[in-house]
This record gives sequence, structure tokens and C-alpha cells, in this order.
Amino acid sequence: ADLRNTITGTIGTLQSVYNQLFGDISGAASSQRQQLEQRFGRETSGLGEQFTSEFPKIGMGYAGRGAYSSSYRQDAEAAAQKQFQRQLEDIRLQKEADAAKIGQYVAQEQAKIQGQQGLLGTTLGRLGDVTDLNELKQLRSSIDAQIADVTASRAGQQSQAAYLQRFQELAPAIDRMNNLRATLSNIIQIGRAHV
Repeated sequence: ADLRNTITGTIGTLQSVYNQLFGDISGAASSQRQQLEQRFGRETSGLGEQFTSEFPKIGMGYAGRGAYSSSYRQDAEAAAQKQFQRQLEDIRLQKEADAAKIGQYVAQEQAKIQGQQGLLGTTLGRLGDVTDLNELKQLRSSIDAQIADVTASRAGQQSQAAYLQRFQELAPAIDRMNNLRATLSNIIQIGRAHV
């Protein structure tokens, strides 16, 4: 009976460690999602500001050639606006894809944890039926080893920092503004070039 009580407590401890691991994954995912939101917000607003400042260059280019009132200018401006909207849509789609990658990874990791917790629940449920002292000792030893393994994992490859690193690899929050700005400048330049 004492050994069963000890095993019950040990299972509770392991469940708690799994809950902490679950929290580590959730915390890292939340942090990466915030970084992505900030990145996409910067990209969208930065491109909007750039488009607002550069868009008049199309009209000025046509005005310099005496074709400001032409349908060519209107077509060029419409094409530039369309390309700009396409760029914003690409940013939105990338954001959704990155969020989905994070969500899928979190779901897989959390399913593994829930599977382990389910096994512990089953073990706990059948604990009262075990009468062999050696089996109880082996069960306790096995659960103690699991606690050590999961605790070590939380300090290493399954730490919140390690999960955050994985999320950064799956869905990077690096600054892409230089490339986006160059693309937008190219769109405006193309609009100015056609007469």
C-alpha cells in the first residue's frame, strides 16, 4: 500500500512535468506568433508608406513627357496599385502559412505529451490491481526514469528556448523589408518607364 501511494505521487509528479512541458511549447509558440505579427505589421505598414511616397512618381514621369492625362498613366498607376495589392496579399498568405506551421508543430508535440499522460492515467487506473511487489518496484523505477528523462529534456532539447528556435526555423521572423522595398521600387519604376 505504501509503495502504491508512492507510485501514485510519482505519477502525479510526472504528470506535472508533462504539464510544464506543455506550457513550454505553448509559451514558445505564443512568443513566435507575436514576433511574426510584429514582422508582418512592420512589412505591411512599411510598404504602405513607401507606396504612398513613391506612387506619385509614376504621374510625374508621365507629366514630364506631356502624357499626364493619358490613359497610359492611368493604366500604369492601376497596374502599380494591383502589384502593390498583390504584394500585400503575398505577405498575408505568408503570415497564414507561418502560423499554420507553428500550429501544426504545436499540435504534434502536444499530442505526444497527451499520449504519455494518457498512458500514465491508464497505469494509475490499474495500479490497484497490481499485487506483485517486484512489479510495483519496477513500475516505480520506470516512472522515476521517465521523470528524469522528461526533466532533462525540458532543460535541453525540449526547453522553451529550444522550441522557440524550432519555431524560428519553421516560421522565421527575420526582417525582409529590404527585399520587399526593392520589389516595390521596381514596380513603381516599371510604371514610370512605359509611355
